[in-house]
Amino acid sequence: MGLPEIISLSHEYGSDAQYLIAGGGNTSYKDEKYLHIKASGFALSTIDAEGFVTMERVKLASIWKKDYPSDPTAREARALADLMAAKAPGQEGKRPSVETLLHETIPDRYIVHTHPALINGLTCGKEGLTAAVGMFGETIVWVPTVNPGYILAATVKQELEDFARTSEVAPDYIFLQNHGVFVSGATPEEIREKYKNLFKTVKKSVLRIPDRSKVSEHDDASAEWSRILKHAYAAASGGRFAIRHHSDRETSLVLKDRDSFAPVSSAFTPDHIVYCGHAPLYLESLPADMDATVEMLRRFELEHGVLPKLIAVKDMGVYGCGPNQMAADNAVAMFGDAVNIAVYAGSFGGSSPMPPAQIDFIRGWEVEHYRTKVSLDDGGGSS
Repeated sequence: MGLPEIISLSHEYGSDAQYLIAGGGNTSYKDEKYLHIKASGFALSTIDAEGFVTMERVKLASIWKKDYPSDPTAREARALADLMAAKAPGQEGKRPSVETLLHETIPDRYIVHTHPALINGLTCGKEGLTAAVGMFGETIVWVPTVNPGYILAATVKQELEDFARTSEVAPDYIFLQNHGVFVSGATPEEIREKYKNLFKTVKKSVLRIPDRSKVSEHDDASAEWSRILKHAYAAASGGRFAIRHHSDRETSLVLKDRDSFAPVSSAFTPDHIVYCGHAPLYLESLPADMDATVEMLRRFELEHGVLPKLIAVKDMGVYGCGPNQMAADNAVAMFGDAVNIAVYAGSFGGSSPMPPAQIDFIRGWEVEHYRTKVSLDDGGGSS
């Protein structure tokens, strides 16, 4: 029992787009001495033994005894250094998942953390907490939106300690608002049963399922603007760019006007920031020509500090943009995930994106810079 089982679970959930896309999520298993967790840069769908980093649990536990600066940037830098120092001998070349300390706080042996659109419709819903308690009662922990890293792990640790005062078993589900869900168990079978029950229960409360059937909208014009956009990105950035166009019925509804676009105009989760950007660009009509397209991109970069990763055009669809094809594909996939979340959130009081202050924190956080670099280099596996 151990590594083969967590590899199997990783492949199972990492290969299913219902649970994860673009290489997100993480898994772990622990014994008395060590925590074995997915390393950054590895996708769950294809991970093998080399994709896990072994951490010394005694050293991880000692992190809670340390005093860190109150300044968020200094605190996270110090905590990250201590996390890196907790790696077991022989693991020096690997970088543990940003959520390693959180995994250590969960007592169960096996943990599978995913970001399903269905479940994030709940965690990103204005009435998500109320709905979750109504569905699962006192068997859950709900963690409000909080900055990732040390402070998130500390928040979960406190929530679990509070939960343990009234329960002799671990919670069935740990919901992270605007993030995803942690499911843990003593065996892989327990995790599978919990996930099966989670999806079955939440689906009963869903009022509408996204219609992602494909449509053809101005195919010739879309192909031509994809060509223009590719060259415009190269002109604006000085480098090569790839483009991916996509359209479907649900996306068309989102793009019909600015009010319809509003629910997906920001970021629901950290993954949306990493893969399709914190602020997708919405256009009601195309720029007049190449020069106007370049100017549009440069204005966006001046305002946001980066070029847009996702451009949404009324009546035409969305365009994922990136330095390689996988990055462009992931931008489109992650925007589609946001569309799904927005639809599901309609069953739970409507959409509630990440707070602007948290988006700003994540955009400036060293760990997210690393995740973004990995996502651009190989297209995923960066959690």
